[in-house]
Amino acid sequence: MTRHILFGGSFDPIHIGHLIVARAAKEKCNAAGVLLMPARVSPHKMQRPMTAGQHRFNMISLAIKADPAFAVSKVEINRTGPSYTWDTLDALEKAQPDHEFVLLLGWDQLARLGTWYRAEELLARVDVAVLPRGDGTGGKIPRPAGVSARIWRKVLAAVIDTPRIDISSTAIRDRVRRGLSIEYLVPEAVGRYIMRRRLYRAA
Repeated sequence: MTRHILFGGSFDPIHIGHLIVARAAKEKCNAAGVLLMPARVSPHKMQRPMTAGQHRFNMISLAIKADPAFAVSKVEINRTGPSYTWDTLDALEKAQPDHEFVLLLGWDQLARLGTWYRAEELLARVDVAVLPRGDGTGGKIPRPAGVSARIWRKVLAAVIDTPRIDISSTAIRDRVRRGLSIEYLVPEAVGRYIMRRRLYRAA
């Protein structure tokens, strides 16, 4: 079995910060690779329409093209309805039975873990790696309802040391809308794709 980081999200768009923390997680977890998983519909971001899945998949493909340790999957964007990690793991394990997946979680996701589909079973089923709080202070998050004390200890013990990159997809979309440069925030090929496809422009 080879270990692979499973890094899900909207990636709208993917940026340099995503790639830096994914690389760090790969190294910290002694993983063979990183699988980026763009969501079709994130259950926690249903209030904001996301850019078409094909565009987000294309941007990720451009961002990781030169790195054989990174891959991108269409498992979630090809699925109808919200993207549940439990269902994604089912699909990946059937397609790649020789892979063991480590679920990469952001610190800001911890507080709402109890709202995830089959959260307790999911977190017992898979190893996790947790990105540290962005300001580096550690902080404390109360154990979410629906997550047992045993599983919560497992999650908090899985925080890994990674660079703290203060870049967000929200800020990038805002800069594009305002006509500002996104150079150095996204890979060059992604920036060209955004401009060529006129993504994130004001309506």
